[in-house]
Amino acid sequence: MKKLLLLSIIVLAGLLALVVVVLLALPFITNLETVRNQAATAASTALQRPVTLARLSLRAIPSPGLQIGGLSIAERDGSPITVVDQIIIEVKLAPLLKRELVVDRIIVKQPKITLTRRADGSLNLPLPATTPAVPAPSGTPAAGGPPAVTVALEEARIEDGEVTIRDQTQPGSLPLVRAQGLGVILNQVSLAPAPPPFLQRLTVGGTVKLREGSYQALKVEDFGTNVAIKDSVVRLDGISVKLLGGKGGGRAVANLSGKAPEYETNLTLDTLQMDKLYEALGMLPGLITGTASTQEAITTRGHTPDDFKRTLTGSVRFEIKDGSIRKMDAIGKILSVLNVKRLISGKLPDVTREGVPFDSIAGTLRFKNGLMTTDDLKLEGAVLDAEVKGTFNLSDKQMKMVVTALGTDFDVEGPADNPAVSSRAMKGFKEGIGGLLDKGLGLFR
Repeated sequence: MKKLLLLSIIVLAGLLALVVVVLLALPFITNLETVRNQAATAASTALQRPVTLARLSLRAIPSPGLQIGGLSIAERDGSPITVVDQIIIEVKLAPLLKRELVVDRIIVKQPKITLTRRADGSLNLPLPATTPAVPAPSGTPAAGGPPAVTVALEEARIEDGEVTIRDQTQPGSLPLVRAQGLGVILNQVSLAPAPPPFLQRLTVGGTVKLREGSYQALKVEDFGTNVAIKDSVVRLDGISVKLLGGKGGGRAVANLSGKAPEYETNLTLDTLQMDKLYEALGMLPGLITGTASTQEAITTRGHTPDDFKRTLTGSVRFEIKDGSIRKMDAIGKILSVLNVKRLISGKLPDVTREGVPFDSIAGTLRFKNGLMTTDDLKLEGAVLDAEVKGTFNLSDKQMKMVVTALGTDFDVEGPADNPAVSSRAMKGFKEGIGGLLDKGLGLFR
């Protein structure tokens, strides 16, 4: 969800820039209808997109300021990008009496933001190419002209926001990102003058909360984090979230200064339900049941999922408890044959119906150059113990593993959904048991 947070902050900053445009278009309080039209025209020119303002009014309590209702920003074809129910701009009274405008707080209520991710990974964010020049606060303004403007922004808020991001390359598909109940509080917002890129000029700290959201099929609830932006680096600390039937926490960093953004995460996830994980990954449920916990430290960069896979670096330590392996993939094939404890007792389970139960599956997965490797993956259970070592290609989903169980090594190679399995020489088994197992294995080749 870190992408969603970055986009929310960027859009909020864009709205702040738009507010500056409105303020600069504001003559010294004469005709609000004229001001509204001038502000919409100035904003449309700055954003190079149609901008409309339905209502513009002054307010006196609890703080003096300006109230904008029905703000909308659209693409040139009329499709909406941003619709805001209300924007409240509160100013400080003492400077206002001196014909100076000092912005104290901005509140954005119920914004609905609809963005499109283009084929190159960029977004159609409604941001101005440059920030309008702000007149110096000193000096007397020209007669009938705008007052001097100093933006000393103590606080900016988004209340009950909604964000939707769709993929231009997959029209009609489910949204790539969807967020509801978005709340953002930013303190001490500072935006340096152009021409450096927007995020290089933005300095801000605050908090972000999200009632519910989704990234593709991954759904989250009750997300919260502290956020800080400086020199194009976005930091999220103290993350807490509910997802996949469990909970998570940790930190994330995004460095957006280069052509390819760099991301770093360090998260702990507890009591995740495996069936919900498979649903989020778009896989059929039931391959492995149980409850999972992970500790990860990962870095990646790029714009697309293929970029993320190719540049993924780091490790994930995980454990799945009290579950069963139900699908007859590589592990299922091996376990169904090496079910020695039940075979000796004369009771062989029906793995297609019951699955192969386990107490835990645990290990460390390491990622580099598009490959996932492990050398300490272990399965422990009442039926069988096993160890797994090898590699998995994240791009083409090809695996090359060695599985050791009850003194027997198995080579597992090929596509992850249906690899080839072959046994090596038996180690320490009596000839009769070894022959029986090898014969059984042939049934699954």
